[in-house]
Amino acid sequence: HGVTSLVADFLVGSVGANAIAIGLVVFAVSALLSSLVENIPVTLTLIPVIDAISPRVGVDPVVLAWGVLSGITAGGGYTYIGSGANVVAVHLLESRGSKVTFAEFAKTALAFNAVNTLIVLALYTTIWLLQL
Repeated sequence: HGVTSLVADFLVGSVGANAIAIGLVVFAVSALLSSLVENIPVTLTLIPVIDAISPRVGVDPVVLAWGVLSGITAGGGYTYIGSGANVVAVHLLESRGSKVTFAEFAKTALAFNAVNTLIVLALYTTIWLLQL
């Protein structure tokens, strides 16, 4: 219904047609959304967006798809709702009597996932973005 084009227009309008900058923004948006929403809906939502962005900036959609996948992988660990494995782990802990709040999980996960995000971003940039 045009939402994909609106999002693509907004991202390209905000960042410009620089393929590396778009790749970094796609990574960041994916990571942020993935920390708040389960990975699969984020992926399904962003695939049409990158299909709309790629011709506007003249970049292969596979490069942006790797940005989405990398960002989702990195961002999913910040909260337990971002990853199915984290949901299962929290439920297992709670079934054994350990109460895990959202804030406690996020605080504990922050340092590890910040390092993880930087490593994943460095790999995505090196393998995909610097090849443009």
